[in-house]
Amino acid sequence: MDNQANERKEIDADESAQFIEFLRRHPDFLLQQPELLGQLEIPHATHGATSLIERQVGVLRDRNRQLESTLDELFSQARNNESLVERVHRLALTLIEATDLTSALAAIIGGLRQTIGADEVTLALPAAWAEGQELEELRPLDTQWPSELAQLCESDQPRCGVFQATTIQYLFGERAEHVSSAAIIPMRIDDEPVVIALGGHEAERFSEEMGTLFLSRVSELVSAALRTRRW
Repeated sequence: MDNQANERKEIDADESAQFIEFLRRHPDFLLQQPELLGQLEIPHATHGATSLIERQVGVLRDRNRQLESTLDELFSQARNNESLVERVHRLALTLIEATDLTSALAAIIGGLRQTIGADEVTLALPAAWAEGQELEELRPLDTQWPSELAQLCESDQPRCGVFQATTIQYLFGERAEHVSSAAIIPMRIDDEPVVIALGGHEAERFSEEMGTLFLSRVSELVSAALRTRRW
């Protein structure tokens, strides 16, 4: 009996596969055989048995909802991108208007707050560049870098996420206790290291999943402004 039951299951599976393939090749078959619709029933988890047409309508509605959700996400992303482009444009205009290093540094720090919306901003520069500047967001770089920061500067690539306490303390000083996540953007200007550090009070503000293309574009603007105005 068991063998016969197994054989019957295999036959049923083969027949089902053939029938499914037939319906795929002839999607209008049931339209041409309307009498079959009255005999078909498909179990439904909440409403018991329902007709094939009702079930198909339900599937189409689910697909429509998924498409609407996808479109909403695309429109939202488009609006966000438009906003980012506008903010970068304003940052670029501000940097163009800066006439010397002091005004350029102020424009960079203020622009980073407005463009990216960071809770904390630090611009770490070679000591000679920072000399005489009174902005509290400036941090003179010395030779005693934390190893994590040194590796980041060697990579020359922005990174977001949670960093070691020594790195955060080095970059943000007294403000470090408020920083739960950060974006660190290393660059080199005339072979001198420069680091932009953006701090977030929330761990999700600069998560590891965030893209860094936008940060790279901002670093290019900052690099150009400093390169032409540091003397």
